[in-house]
This record gives sequence, structure tokens and C-alpha cells, in this order.
Amino acid sequence: MKSIGKTTKKKLIFSIFVVLIPVIIGLIVLNFTISNNDRTEASIKEGNEETLVYLGKENAKNEILFIFDYSCPYCHQWMKDIYPDIEKEFIETGKAKFRTQSMVYLNEVSLKLSKVDQNLKVHQPDQYYHVFFEIMDNQNFFDIPEDEIDKYISDLAKTYHLKENMLKKDPTIDVINLTRQYTKQYQLEGVPTIIVNGKVINNSFDINEIKAELTD
Repeated sequence: MKSIGKTTKKKLIFSIFVVLIPVIIGLIVLNFTISNNDRTEASIKEGNEETLVYLGKENAKNEILFIFDYSCPYCHQWMKDIYPDIEKEFIETGKAKFRTQSMVYLNEVSLKLSKVDQNLKVHQPDQYYHVFFEIMDNQNFFDIPEDEIDKYISDLAKTYHLKENMLKKDPTIDVINLTRQYTKQYQLEGVPTIIVNGKVINNSFDINEIKAELTD
């Protein structure tokens, strides 16, 4: 398994925020699944303002939260390098449940896919992880032309027999405000960020640090 050290992660965070700063400023100015059926079953919980869709047993003692941006290449890398161990050791064994939260940090693609993400959680939660894993397994959206993302979303709708207008519409919960809320609540410094039982993990790519925060 590949591992990225603290120094490297700081460099990754810095490089991502070089891109984040103008995007966030621009947004403020504007005022703004599971890939196969053998994946762990999803459970749904209504939060105060949002629908939370979990992988794993609903009564699991531990919660692992993956905060990411669909356009972030390191988020895709985390899913490739770290998530398989998380799934095998903690989710499938019932030790932890897993959920995701997409951020709108990097570009227009981030915004459009975050809308898809939110709409799926609210309207088609049973399909959420099917689509999530499809995107994270097969695509890296950091460099995809923005004019291609609408077609990609249309193709997703056809593949999973979803209503295209449902995926593309503005969600009930504004994804920009949701991004701000999570950023403020957890004092996020970059993505990917892993939060275990409410505590931010210093190095998201350190599987041992994640394990250390899980209770028996």
C-alpha cells in the first residue's frame, strides 16, 4: 500500500489551496452504489438539514467521514490506496460505518458533481454508492473540460436508470453553503480529510492514525 507522509501531505494541501483561493473568492463574490452488489449495504439517516447515507451497520460504534472534492486527484488516490483496507477491516466487520461529504473547492466540475452527489442522497439514496464508486473508481476530474461534464452526468443517468433532470437540478440544500459549513465546523485545511468519530485525522493517508481513533 502506498503511504504519503506528513511533509508530502502539507505540500498537497498547499498545492490544492493555490487553486482553492481564487475559486472560493469567486464563489463568495457570486454570493452565492456501491460499484458492485457485493458492497456493504447502505443505510440512511436524516440529519438536521441533510440526508446521511452510510456504508456499514447503522449501529456501528465508529463513524468514518470522508470529506473530498470530486476534482481532487488526491481524493481519488485515497479511494484507491486507503479505502479498500477501511472497507475490509472496519466496514465489512461492523466496526465502523462510512459516509462521504463532497466539497465545492476546485472548479465548475466540483460544483456540478457535488449537486449530483447531494441529489442522489436525497432522492435516490439506494443508488448513491453505486454512482459514487463509479466516479471515484473510473475518473479523475481535475483536468476534464467543463463542457464534457454535462454529457458525463447524462451518461451516468442512463447507466443507472436515473432521471437526468433530478441529477442536474439545484439541490434543496445549497452545496456551496454546505461546503462552508463543513469547512468552518472542522476547520478544514484541504482535501481529502478523514474524520473519525468527530476528530480530524492529521494525515489522511496514514491508515495507522485512522485505526488509532477507532474504539473497540
